[in-house]
Amino acid sequence: MLTPATQLWGAATVIDSDPSTKIYRDVIFRPLRSHLFLDKDPDWGVYHADGALIDAAAYCRFPARTLVGQSRVIPPEPCGNAPPGVYVYGGPVIMHYGHFITAALPRLWQIMRGGLPADVKIVCHSHNSPNLWFEHGYIAAIFGALGLTPDSFAQFSEPVRIPRLTVSRPALQEQTYAHRVFRELCLTIGRKFTGSVLKNRTAYLSKSRLAAGGNRFVQEAIIDDVMISKGVDVLYPETMQFADQVRMFGAYSTLIGTVGSAFHTALFSDRASRIIGLNPDQFLNANHALVDGLTGNNATYFCAEARDEAAGGSDGFIWRLREPEVIAHALLELI
Repeated sequence: MLTPATQLWGAATVIDSDPSTKIYRDVIFRPLRSHLFLDKDPDWGVYHADGALIDAAAYCRFPARTLVGQSRVIPPEPCGNAPPGVYVYGGPVIMHYGHFITAALPRLWQIMRGGLPADVKIVCHSHNSPNLWFEHGYIAAIFGALGLTPDSFAQFSEPVRIPRLTVSRPALQEQTYAHRVFRELCLTIGRKFTGSVLKNRTAYLSKSRLAAGGNRFVQEAIIDDVMISKGVDVLYPETMQFADQVRMFGAYSTLIGTVGSAFHTALFSDRASRIIGLNPDQFLNANHALVDGLTGNNATYFCAEARDEAAGGSDGFIWRLREPEVIAHALLELI
């Protein structure tokens, strides 16, 4: 019923050296527009005064550096000046746990190294205000562990000219590469939430209580029941505090689950995990391979041959397993 999911959707190169950092002068910051999601918005981004996209500040995916929205060149147009100050670029802040980890956090490795002086502001792209970010527990925990507050950030709702902007290239580009300094950054955060004791037990990370968003199987609750009947602890990451999710990776000898953002939390644990993941098909999102490459996880991923697509939408795909009980027992046999 299970076959290995070994074909990567993207690439997974781990790089030992740090990304580069450069100061850019006289740049144009163009914000996200509220009525468009970022991948549908061709106008957002950080640009030179002549309208050319600053490559180091671009949000890209895959080895071909596919732009997520933005444009290579935009027509220059008059705009106001940002308030006087010292600015560093923090990338896009997306209100989705997985994309927050892989898009916003990779820009902040230099903050870990040198701290954030009081007179420096981080400027980000987001549809939401910094105050709203911090209402999400995982963002408050992660940014808080780096000493950041809503006042650490500057946000502009209209295009502005910034005289001097420091841009650190990201320590992770989705489905492409990750620098080892990203693991260092995540461990710096994760060590604020240590305290787990290793159990010789298995946990199943379930999405059955996920109200919306993400890719999932509609009958996952059936898998939950089988796991519980066999003595496996069933956990629901989206109902847990971030600190408890970090400790979870240090507490269990084996973690099973349908592949998703919850496995990214392994980055914050200093203990490598044994992971068995159920993927919807044979193409594994390379972000998971990047996480495993950074952490040293002993991870294997499998796809269920007997499944159908049940629904789809902007918040993710939903699949239906034809024999979920059989799939659950097949997963247990892999322990």
